[in-house]
Amino acid sequence: MKLSFAEEFNALSASANGNGTVWKTTYGIGSQDRTLGANHEAQYYSDSSVGTNPFSISNGVLSITAAPDHDGNPLGLAYTSGVLTTAKSFAQTYGYFEIRAELPAGQGMWPAFWMLNADGTGTTELDVMEFLGHDKDTAYASVHSTVAGQRLTSTPVQTADLTEGFHTFGVDWQKDTLEWYIDGAKVAEMATPADMHKPMYMLVNLAVGDTGSWPGKYDTSMPTTHLDVDYVRVWANDAIH
Repeated sequence: MKLSFAEEFNALSASANGNGTVWKTTYGIGSQDRTLGANHEAQYYSDSSVGTNPFSISNGVLSITAAPDHDGNPLGLAYTSGVLTTAKSFAQTYGYFEIRAELPAGQGMWPAFWMLNADGTGTTELDVMEFLGHDKDTAYASVHSTVAGQRLTSTPVQTADLTEGFHTFGVDWQKDTLEWYIDGAKVAEMATPADMHKPMYMLVNLAVGDTGSWPGKYDTSMPTTHLDVDYVRVWANDAIH
């Protein structure tokens, strides 16, 4: 494989619309959404253009901060946090996608590294890693697909405490197979769905659960938390991607 994308976070190239930058700090390709209401999330994805800046870099590590929002935000949500996507800068079909990160503990904390169709169509989603902050030794490898009416296949993976130190999370996406890795060890695999054969872009985010969400509602006494990311790297099968 050939390295096709490498973000080492020595600096952060980001903007709300993603035009001319590596990262986009809002959801969507043509839109600029700052939360996913259908997921019952409690965070407003902020950036310096709208107030609170949740992103900081130190010694080549990006921190995404989820903090109680005492001053308020346009959506009236309880937290500010951050999302980074390559919706405008990078997408690829097949290859190996990896993040090295230290995950946040805490009720409601919901970090993820995932992928969506670059053309904005369909409901296909590839989750390299999802994590629930109250369950520190479990990661989730998931696929959302409409094949045969199946919308979600999710595999819980028992691990060491992922909130203590950095770990790598990767997926090897090929035409016929999907294989997930944590710290270089294969932890899950499945056949590639028939609707997962076109370019996908990447997302890195720290969501916060509210009532009715998968992780459950945040702990109102919980202090600020961080998702720390050392790098995001992608390898292509060949020079065409």
